[in-house]
Amino acid sequence: MAAGIERLTALNVRKLCQPGRYADGKGLYLQITRTLAKSWLFRYQRNGKEHFMGLGPVHIIGLAQAREQARAARSCLFNGNDPLDERQARKANNAQPPSELDFDSCAAEYIKSRQDEWKSDKHRKQWESTLAVHASPHIGKMPVRQITTASVLQVLQPIWKSKTETASRLRERIERILSWAAKKGYREGENPAR
Repeated sequence: MAAGIERLTALNVRKLCQPGRYADGKGLYLQITRTLAKSWLFRYQRNGKEHFMGLGPVHIIGLAQAREQARAARSCLFNGNDPLDERQARKANNAQPPSELDFDSCAAEYIKSRQDEWKSDKHRKQWESTLAVHASPHIGKMPVRQITTASVLQVLQPIWKSKTETASRLRERIERILSWAAKKGYREGENPAR
């Protein structure tokens, strides 16, 4: 091995326990935080600025994998691209398209966006519970853009006569979630729960 390249060994990585950054060479560093959490960093300069790209925690990414990721980042730089920009682009391409979000995902986002307006945590829990028990088994995994009036009726009919008040609240909650989803561009057309 050349001096200054691949300085760390798997044994070093396990035994090191002092906070700091330990160079492996060619921009790859083992970082140990004050809390002794260990992770990999790739350090590079681009347009005169220093950048650090996290490669993952040591307990998931081994030394060989970290070296391979650092090689890929160096190759990216050699080709004139920023490895952080490329990683963000890959994440954006792998993200689920908004039009394909399922009902449960939209419900979770809606609840999160509204919980500051609600008076108590109990209200949020009621929303989550009602949707989990009654709506999720029927339409939870269904893409929100595919939900129809028939889908909503499939949720409500089993409880409409025995739990009328719950069914009424559930219909209203589904309506609000689907309206929110339409405003966000996740679905189009009339609200089937209206």
